[in-house]
Amino acid sequence: MLAILSPAKNFQQIPFPAGSPMMTKPRFLEKTTQLIEQMQKYFPDELSDLMNMSSRLGEENYIRFQNFLDATECGHAALLSYKGEAFKGVGAESFSEEDLCYAQQTIRILSGLYGVLCPLDEIKPYRLEMQTQFHSGTVRSLYHFWRADLTNAIKEAVQASPGDFALIHVASQEYAKALDLKTLKVHFPVIQIHFKEEKEGKLRVVSTYAKRARGLFIRYLVQNRVHHISELQNFVADGYSFCPDLSTKTDYLFIR
Repeated sequence: MLAILSPAKNFQQIPFPAGSPMMTKPRFLEKTTQLIEQMQKYFPDELSDLMNMSSRLGEENYIRFQNFLDATECGHAALLSYKGEAFKGVGAESFSEEDLCYAQQTIRILSGLYGVLCPLDEIKPYRLEMQTQFHSGTVRSLYHFWRADLTNAIKEAVQASPGDFALIHVASQEYAKALDLKTLKVHFPVIQIHFKEEKEGKLRVVSTYAKRARGLFIRYLVQNRVHHISELQNFVADGYSFCPDLSTKTDYLFIR
């Protein structure tokens, strides 16, 4: 069983814990280099416009892209590099060596720049969201650039993962659209996880809370070595619990 998660926009540098497994290399570095070479053609103000960010972030990411292929600059493990609500929920800095090894088999992070990442893949800070309106040559969008490769990579990862053959969709729609889910569903179940808040009898998604809950769910999968679909419903954290009445075989709803 494999779970997919979205990346975060921000980064942190957490030292690799002593005794941790060795970092690994992202699978699609050649395609990442293609994207970097295109992004290096943009000036700071153009990057700001392209990704709707401040001039400060445009300058910061211009420098990142220009220096990205410098082999002397080391990266950090993906699961420990992203800084956001979901990754706070994951709390990978407290994982044991056994947790990290299990995560390496069962978790994948989707990325606009790297395509797909294993938790221990070495990455450098960047900013390139999957929905960025990127055009280059025959590439119409990052979705078009990545879809075939990512779909095949996720299919292989599910088939190589321990436990039930199933894909657990804990990613945002922005990133899940990079996969051909219709094709994947031919081979195994795809179960999407939802988190909602109940207030005054109504259910709604609160983005910040939902992101953190996704991370907590990933943490639950790793630390409990969840192998079977039937175990997903046992997740309880931060007041969330499974709602069977509003769930289906392919959409699991957790509310609080």
